[in-house]
Amino acid sequence: MDMKRINAGKLRAIGYDTRERMLRVELGRVDIIFGYANESKWAQG
Repeated sequence: MDMKRINAGKLRAIGYDTRERMLRVELGRVDIIFGYANESKWAQG
């Protein structure tokens, strides 16, 4: 998964895995993973 580094408040990075359809968000020391995320929503961001 290719992660894009972001420095905005507690948001550190975000990435999308097209094969697994998983969206991963890094917030400080916490990772949030969304399964079956829609790729079109990721592309809009």
